[in-house]
Amino acid sequence: MVVGGARGSWIGAIVGALLGDYLENRFFLKRRRSVSSRIFSEDILYDDELSAAYKTLGVRPDAPYEVVHAAYREFSRKYHPDAMKAAGADENEIAQAGSKMAEINVAWNLIKKARKDWQ
Repeated sequence: MVVGGARGSWIGAIVGALLGDYLENRFFLKRRRSVSSRIFSEDILYDDELSAAYKTLGVRPDAPYEVVHAAYREFSRKYHPDAMKAAGADENEIAQAGSKMAEINVAWNLIKKARKDWQ
């Protein structure tokens, strides 16, 4: 039997569509597995970092936005290097305040990123 004309292109289109869908689904599922496993492994580390961020700001993880933001602003006023200079602190204290301020900023940004309901 010879397949030709419109019939040949019709059969080829069906086979191509089925094969294409199969390959696309297989690729998608394989990619989805690898992404989800990567996200899961990052979440384990992320929880430790997040709990450390809450400890840095001295608030509970279930605290509302206003409480966390107030803690961030309080620490910012206390440890900002410019505020330390204005208070007459020496260079060593200012350097320590700068590193503490960097730690506070990292904690605040991590908490904001994790709590997307605030945006």
